[in-house]
Amino acid sequence: MIRFGVVGVGGYGAVWRQVLEPLEERGIARIAAATDGNAALLAALAPTLQARGTRVFASVDALLAEGRAEIDVVGLPVAIASHAPLTVRALDAGYNVLVEKPAAATVQDLLAMQAAERRAQRWCAVDYQYLYSPVTPWVLNKLTDGSLGALREARVRIDWPRAVAYYQRNAWAGRVKVGDAWVLDGPATNAVAHHLAHLIYWGSLGQAGLECIEAVRAELYRAKPIESYDTSYLELRLTNGVRVLHIASHAVQAAHEPEALLLCERGRITWYSSADCVRAQYADGREEQFTPNDGLTLNERTFVQVAELAAGRQPTVIHNLITSR
Repeated sequence: MIRFGVVGVGGYGAVWRQVLEPLEERGIARIAAATDGNAALLAALAPTLQARGTRVFASVDALLAEGRAEIDVVGLPVAIASHAPLTVRALDAGYNVLVEKPAAATVQDLLAMQAAERRAQRWCAVDYQYLYSPVTPWVLNKLTDGSLGALREARVRIDWPRAVAYYQRNAWAGRVKVGDAWVLDGPATNAVAHHLAHLIYWGSLGQAGLECIEAVRAELYRAKPIESYDTSYLELRLTNGVRVLHIASHAVQAAHEPEALLLCERGRITWYSSADCVRAQYADGREEQFTPNDGLTLNERTFVQVAELAAGRQPTVIHNLITSR
């Protein structure tokens, strides 16, 4: 069983705890160690964690220094501004890492994470959840087997209403910076960042990475009383000529769950996030559909595949989700 050392057990870390508990019962992965920067919260959760056999550390420094014999992967469901510095610290301490999405706030942070991977000869996976779905390689195969012709455009629209409370849940929500640290919080760079990663992966035909992006045009809007943006229109041109459109908003009244549309020379592919299923429609009238039957939830798939990597049962995180290539 793969042992996670989780930094941040409150906030989104609570989701990680809910996901990992049933995976522990199935012998896949467990929280072996934990800490949190909020000492009061950590103290409140310590009895529950310890009852499950989790060793509670008073600080990140203590976890990294003393947990080597108990931890296979350091997990970081932490604030965006902490993604890069904590990832670098964990890599430099000799650990492999799973960091929550987005990978980092800035390109400079991402480059620092890549450098730390190379320096430590360890890996860092990012929890862009939908990329771990079996739908992703199925769609990639359809885009590359020639049956639909060349991909021309990949687009997605997401309307996820967020009330004022969403921006009051922590000190960084809706912020551009906290102190000197960049946050750049917003739908495209946080809540629906996995859908952007999804489109770039498909649009680049599995290449992904910064090197596949030729140009970016962005329009950012703000309707709510926040520092950052709550509505965005992103248009990317990839080096292979594919156009990627990502349109998202939190300043809406009604929800529109993500649906990705991939327009090809001889047909189209539509992906429905609500059911995590996909339909390919060919110009000659044929159709194909695919729905995963792996028995895993969206959030479980990340941890299962990272556990497979940590156990040495696969050579890399699926789809090369490691921050450097």
